[in-house]
Amino acid sequence: MARIPDTEVQRLKDEIAVQRLVESAGVALKKTGKDLAGCCPFHDDDTASLVVTPAKNLWHCFGCQCGGGPIDWVMKLKGVSFRHAVELLKDDSALAAESLGPAGEPVKRATVRVLAPPVALDADDRALLVQVVDYYHQTLKQSPEALASSIDDLNRLAVIAVNFPRFADGRGYSIAMLLRTRYGYTGELRAIGDVLHDQLFYMKRVGFDAYAVRTDKNIEDALRGLNDFSETYQSGLDQPLPLYRRHTRDTA
Repeated sequence: MARIPDTEVQRLKDEIAVQRLVESAGVALKKTGKDLAGCCPFHDDDTASLVVTPAKNLWHCFGCQCGGGPIDWVMKLKGVSFRHAVELLKDDSALAAESLGPAGEPVKRATVRVLAPPVALDADDRALLVQVVDYYHQTLKQSPEALASSIDDLNRLAVIAVNFPRFADGRGYSIAMLLRTRYGYTGELRAIGDVLHDQLFYMKRVGFDAYAVRTDKNIEDALRGLNDFSETYQSGLDQPLPLYRRHTRDTA
């Protein structure tokens, strides 16, 4: 996954007004000297323990000891990762209704669509994994630059899961073959989704080495599919030469 440039992170910290983010979350702020104070939304608070310092564009709660800049606020408020918080601040006009200009004055931002949550946080483990894979698949398809950068980082990933949405959908085989051959991925390649006995032998041939078999199927029976055939005609990662080439070599 492409790394977020430090310059982009710093730009968001400098330009997105913490005060506007806090107020857009429904927190009423009152001026107390150079700061602003209000009730913290992250715990039961009737003492206005949340303090916003506009001059430094920071916030801090003396009750729950949370604080930081605009990115930290979105992470805490939305319960999302650092990367997702950055994307929300870049793309969500509701979160970044106003930014700070060079002189610290509010500047209206362009109106853009709200970034939908990439996953449903109440999903079970399997559904959550499928949602994450689909989210990043769609993100990379829409950004060639992100895809190019991600290729360089592939082997930092211990596991890549490829989703098979249904038995007849063969795109996962091509994805696995490309990851292993063109992009040189050497980590665990896991097949998830509609994974059945009849597919495992062919999945192994294109580079899969882990299989999340469909939950209504017997895992032992499915794993026997890895040895359904003793000979292969076409070439694959497990056998680089097709059968006719091997036969020609053996009889030469």
